Amino acid sequence: MTTIRSSLARRRATALHLRLAFSAPRSHGETTPAYGRSKDDLCKAFMTFINRGDLDGAIGPGVALVDKFGSANCDAKLVATLANLLLNRNESGDAERAVAMIEELMADFPPEMRDRRHQNTYDYARALMATQQWAKSFETCMAIAPTTPRHAAEAAEIKMEALENLRQFIEEENQYAEPKNPANLELAVTVSRELLKLRDGAIEHLNLGAQLCIKGDVEEGMRHYELAKKKQDEPESKGGPDATDKDRLRKNLANGRATLEGKPSPDEVKIIGGAAMRINMTPDGRIIGEPTIMRFPTPGEEQ
Repeated sequence: MTTIRSSLARRRATALHLRLAFSAPRSHGETTPAYGRSKDDLCKAFMTFINRGDLDGAIGPGVALVDKFGSANCDAKLVATLANLLLNRNESGDAERAVAMIEELMADFPPEMRDRRHQNTYDYARALMATQQWAKSFETCMAIAPTTPRHAAEAAEIKMEALENLRQFIEEENQYAEPKNPANLELAVTVSRELLKLRDGAIEHLNLGAQLCIKGDVEEGMRHYELAKKKQDEPESKGGPDATDKDRLRKNLANGRATLEGKPSPDEVKIIGGAAMRINMTPDGRIIGEPTIMRFPTPGEEQ
């Protein structure tokens, strides 16, 4: 199951839920209403779960409400919140439901939610990633923009987060797919270039270099590795690499140089004889496919 990597998603969801909760009347000592009969019953059940902080519990009446009356006939904030809850739960079918609901919401976006449009666009990008609609998700990531100046910083932050999530998803797809999809290889490079525009840090150069090498553009990839090396002592807040990424950079530089010189990778092991595990690697030092056991004859052993 695909998992969206987001440190901010749950916090954003909770903030929106609280805004919804305060807009609805609260009844102390209220029991959870039985839902499934009327629109008011379903809305009341949804809000009861929200007010209790049971976000997953709210999904049941929320889905029942939308299925019975349609997204267009439900409160827009409730629909936006429900889509966010589905993405965070991420069970089978949740992402597909979220895509359908957000698409309908965005098609006729309510004016009263104008200042939160960048967050709903972010959720739409997340839903498209979860359903592996890479190209459409990239277009949506690029559309994340503030509608008011006071949201400029937040919109920039979640745009970068969305693009980084997308880069990781496509990289994982490219790593294991056989044969490689040329469109996905190119899109991974495009996404990495956009991230570099947003922050000129060592990690952005490292990731772009890796995508270029995976695509086969090793010379250009090496140029970005060298730029990453020059910036590797910058703080992580400015795109500096942590210890793991520094080691990754060192290995990628060595593998890239070996590739350009037509030499074996420095990590390659020469098998003298016996059984060994064959592992196919990308120029970025990542495993392709499943390892296989191979048998090599020892010296003097019959062929």
